[in-house]
Amino acid sequence: MRILYCTDTYLPQINGVSIVTALSVAGLRDRGWEVRIIGPAYPSAGAASRPEQTGPAGIAYRGIRSLPLPIYSDVRIALPDSRAVEQEMREFRPDIVHCATEFIVGQLAMRAASRLGIPVVTSYHTNFGQYATAYGLPVIRTTVERYIRAFHERAVATLTPSDVSRQHLTALGLDRAHRWGCGVDPVRFHPRNRSNVLRESLGLGTAFTLLYVGRLAPEKQVETVVRSYISARKLLPPGTLRLVIAGTGPREAGLRRLAPSDTLFLGHLDR
Repeated sequence: MRILYCTDTYLPQINGVSIVTALSVAGLRDRGWEVRIIGPAYPSAGAASRPEQTGPAGIAYRGIRSLPLPIYSDVRIALPDSRAVEQEMREFRPDIVHCATEFIVGQLAMRAASRLGIPVVTSYHTNFGQYATAYGLPVIRTTVERYIRAFHERAVATLTPSDVSRQHLTALGLDRAHRWGCGVDPVRFHPRNRSNVLRESLGLGTAFTLLYVGRLAPEKQVETVVRSYISARKLLPPGTLRLVIAGTGPREAGLRRLAPSDTLFLGHLDR
């Protein structure tokens, strides 16, 4: 079975979509599938940081010409090179095209697959309507959701990371959404990797620890985590519950003001 993954973001750029895509293609490769990826080129990355090196081994990556996003230079926006996308499909002849994102690469792939008669599966990772509201643009939420619906209704199936995401698509009128949970690496995330030395170095001791890892941005609603922590610690003996927050972002200053003084902020951490 051959599958072509088409995405607007991939390693070395670090975000939820790029990481889940890398995990997914590695899993399919290990099951014996032939997998290729097409996405933005990352010319500014050193040779050791190119997608072929930072992503799973043995998976070819075709980079489309791209430009840096002005406010985030590490984010690359693919140029609308429909010829490159269709050429890749004609050469690879995939049985399935998987559009992991809804934007330039996703749209180009959707159109090329339609012309070539290849079935398309899509992923729905991000509630962009909620993003619009979180960033003070609720007026465009309806337009954004119409676009999301129009994109995904062209697929034979749409995969969502949770039941909440699936229900959101159902509410938009899509009836081919299915939950496909994000996988967890059982080798890296295993109880045997627990480190009491690390816990002691962070001053956690034997306290029951709540951990948030991710960007500190409006759409993540980390304030809900902090408020829940504030409520929970009132019910327990002092020092028996701790909150650790790893990551940075525009909400960090506000979260530091909101969180109790025993909350541990670790800042940016390399994977």
